[in-house]
Order: sequence, then structure tokens, then C-alpha cells
Amino acid sequence: MLHNGFYSLIILLVIGFLFYLSRQIQDEAPLHLYSTCGAIRYIIKNLQAPPINDLKLVSIGQDCPDYYEEEPIGSFSGTVEACWNPTTRTYSQLNACTRHSIEITISEINATSLFNWRSHKFCSQRLQDSYIEKNDCAASYRKCGSLLCVPKDELCPVSFISISKDSKGRVTEFRTENDESSDTHLLFLDISLNTIPCISDLLWPLASTMNSTLPLIRNPVGCEVTDLNSEELDAMTGSTFLAQYPDLKKNISQVPLVGDILSSERIVLASRNRLSIKSNSNIDFCMSLAKQDPKTLETPLFTLETIYINFKWHAFWFLALGTGTALFTIFANHVLKYIAAFSTTLILYSLAVAWQLWKLSETRQGFKDEMTLLQQIGSLECFENDLLNEFMFRRFSEIWELSSSLQESMGELLWVSLAFGGLSLGLVYWVWSRRKSVPPEVVVYNRGSF
Repeated sequence: MLHNGFYSLIILLVIGFLFYLSRQIQDEAPLHLYSTCGAIRYIIKNLQAPPINDLKLVSIGQDCPDYYEEEPIGSFSGTVEACWNPTTRTYSQLNACTRHSIEITISEINATSLFNWRSHKFCSQRLQDSYIEKNDCAASYRKCGSLLCVPKDELCPVSFISISKDSKGRVTEFRTENDESSDTHLLFLDISLNTIPCISDLLWPLASTMNSTLPLIRNPVGCEVTDLNSEELDAMTGSTFLAQYPDLKKNISQVPLVGDILSSERIVLASRNRLSIKSNSNIDFCMSLAKQDPKTLETPLFTLETIYINFKWHAFWFLALGTGTALFTIFANHVLKYIAAFSTTLILYSLAVAWQLWKLSETRQGFKDEMTLLQQIGSLECFENDLLNEFMFRRFSEIWELSSSLQESMGELLWVSLAFGGLSLGLVYWVWSRRKSVPPEVVVYNRGSF
């Protein structure tokens, strides 16, 4: 038993040391996937979208005029499935209930596009043939603002919107302007919480009523960068807003707390305008971002997250299997097979680390150019919004440094685990050799010694 305890202690020390090394690897939080991917999606969508050059407001139930399309005012992103405890009036977990019989699983709500605003909807017409140019436009085009070229026979983009209401909140006047000299070019309409929107397709601004229930909404709350090119057009209480959408209101009312919180928020209708690009020698490079596919830029980020998650799970499985092997070794009659089992576990763990390290190297090699482009967009200060420039440079520099640190740490862990794997195989051979050299009668009566 004493010898078994010695082998078991060696196994536990190796497990503990390798697990400690695995926990020293920097956390993946700097990836900030929602804010990073949301910003990428919105920036590219913004730069690619044709501007709106005419916008009309019609009553609900009426069709848009010919050649106009219904313009959404954003979307409700839906909620996730969650577990509600009616006794404590809290959500215990963001998935189906598994713990207590008194808890209730609250079903998810699907995402839905939104069109209604004060018993009206918007109808838009967009420029189909416009382009960005720092110098003079082509012969059949004219300048709208300092950079946009549009056909001479078409209006410049909408640059101003005004919505007037009476004391009961009914729309009395809707007015737009198309200022040729303005660089404010309307692209979308959107709703937001309390203030102008984030530069993101995945985030809402911070809610004033925090935060125990709003994580259920698929769009997490809290901007990293506010869209300074957007403008507030109108606002109403959440309860008034939800009254326009009976089906959505009914669904939200079945999600405890969430309906009450949204009803108490201030819902803002905002115009989303073209992000202001600095007119300088770097404009062609800055506009090259519009040619990128957001999915191509996002995929490496999700791959990095997957590598982190898999790496952590592999470490926990190794800890569990190795600890189990160590405990069995204490009471084993034939200690050799447990030492061999631990050696096999250690080699398999090394192979898992090597596989994740190879995937990481492939991912870093594949998105190096994209990370460089996104960093340079920030470092060259492509946007008039200084906070956006700083965000682009800082965030993608952090991601690259994070992946580099991870690669280095995983490489060190791989060599250490392989070294221990080799030593464990040597220990297997040593125990096997000792056992072969012991007379059979000793093996029979002193099995616990080896």
C-alpha cells in the first residue's frame, strides 16, 4: 500500500502541475465576440449600403407608393430559453431547468422585424448607382457632400428628418430634406434603448433598469462605441411601443420580469447615417473595408473561442481521469496497469494539446492579413469618430496578442506534457522490469507492492 501511495502521489503531482499550467493561459475574454463581431458586421453593412434618397411616412394598412419599399425600424432580437424560480423571482440559469421541481422553463421568443411607429410605417427609395470619390465625379454624376457621387438626375441622400406630434403623441407632420452640401446620408432607421444606438448589429445601449433579466434578450446590453453619426428622431415609453405589437407584447408578457423592464425603458427611434470617413490620402484604403465579407472576418474569432473552450475542457477531463487513476492506484493489486493507464491518458492529452496548437497556428496564419487590415483602419484614423478608430486598433491588436500568447503557452504546455509522458512510459517500463525480476511467490503474497 505504501508503494501504491507513492505512485499515486507522483501521478497527482504531475496532474496538478499540468493543470496549473493550463490555467495560466490568458482568458479568452479579450475576444469580446459579441461587441467585436457586432461592430464588424455593422461597419461593413454601413459602408456597403446604398443611401436612402426619399423617405415617406404612411398609415398602417396602406401600401407603399410604387417603387418604394417598407423600411424596417430595427428588430427585436428575441430571448433565450431560461429557467425561472417563482419563489425567489430570479432566473437560475439561461437554459432549460434541471435542478428543482418548482422551477419553470421559459421558452425562447423568436426574433422579429419591426415596422410600426405611432400607427405609421416608413417607405424608402434608395440610390442604386452611387460611389465614394475624393476627387471630381464622372461626367454624368454630381457630388452630394464631399465624397458621394450620384447620378445627376437623382436626389442626394436624405440628410434631415423631422417628426412633429400633438399632445396625444399623434404624428402631425413628417418632413425630410436632401441637402447637397451635407455629408449626413441616411442609410437605415433603428430603435434603441434610451439613447442613440451602438456601432453594432448585436448590441443595445445600457438599460437604465439593470441587468438581472435583460441578459435573456439575445442582444446583450452595453455599447463599447456609440454611433455618433446617428440621430434621435423620436422616442416613447416601452409600454407605448409594445402596444403597437400585440403579438410581441403577448409573448414578452409570458417572460417574467422582462416585459416589465422593457415597458419601463425609453425606446428611441434613430436615423442611422453613413459613418463619416476622413477625406485624406488613405480614403481608398479605408473604403476597402466595404469590400470585405464580415463572415470571413468573424470566422477566425469564433475558431479562437472554440479552441479556448476545447482546451479548457480537455484540461478538466485530464484532471478527472488522472485523479481517478491516482485513486484507483492506491488500492490496486496490480499497480502496473494503472500507471500504464495514466501514461496513456497523458499521451492522449499531449496529442489533444498538439491538435489544438496546430489549429491555432492555422487560424493565426489564415487571418493575419485581416487582423492587420482592421488594426490599420484604426491606426490610420479612417473615421471621424475617434472612439471608433481607437476601438478598431485596440481590439484587434488585443486579439492578435492574445492568440500569440495562447500559441506560446500551449507550445510550452505541449513540451512539458510530452516530457512527463516520456517519463511515465519510463516508469511503466521500470515497474514492469522490477515485477519481472521478483520471484513468483513474492508477487503472489505481496501484490500491493507493485
